[in-house]
Amino acid sequence: MHDTEPEQPKPKMGRRWLPLAVVLVMTVLLGLLVQDFVRQVIVLPAIYAGWLVWVVLSNVPHWIFWAMFILGAVGSAFYSLEAPPRQAKHATTAPAPVRGPISVWRDRLETGDSETGRRRLAREMGRVLWNARQPERPYNHLQFVAHADELTPNLNAPMPAPVRAFLEAGVAREITPVRVWYL
Repeated sequence: MHDTEPEQPKPKMGRRWLPLAVVLVMTVLLGLLVQDFVRQVIVLPAIYAGWLVWVVLSNVPHWIFWAMFILGAVGSAFYSLEAPPRQAKHATTAPAPVRGPISVWRDRLETGDSETGRRRLAREMGRVLWNARQPERPYNHLQFVAHADELTPNLNAPMPAPVRAFLEAGVAREITPVRVWYL
C-alpha cells in the first residue's frame, strides 16, 4: 500500500523567520546567564510570599472563608438585581425646515468668495433654473414647485430664446480644474 502522491518538498526557512530564530537564541542564552539572578530576585521572594499567605490562611477557621464566600455571592446577586442607571434624556431638536434648491443656492451665492466657487455656483444655479423651466419633465413639479419659496420666480413664464441659449451653453459647459499649490 504505497502512496502514489509525489513527495512534497519541505518548506525552507524564509527570511521572515530569521529574526524570530535570532530572538529565540538570544533569549535562551540570556536566560542561562541570568538564571541565578532571576532565582534570587524573583522566584525565592515569590515562593516566600506564597508560603506566608498559606501560613496565615491555614490558621483562619474555615467557617470564616465560607461566610465571606456566601456574603460575596449574596452581595453580587443584590447588585445585579438593582435597576440600571437612568439615561439622561437628550433635548430633541426641531428638524430643519425643508428648503428648495433655489434658496440653497441663493445662500451659497451670498457666501461664495472665490472665482471658482462663483463659476460653479453660477453653473449649478443655471442648471436649477433650466430644469425648473422645463415643464415636460415629470419630476419638476414635485422637486421644484413644491419647495419653491417666496423668492422663486414664476416658473411658467415664457423664456426668451437668447436666455434659453445662454442657459443651455452654461449648463453644458464644464469648468476646467484649477491647479492650486496645496494639492
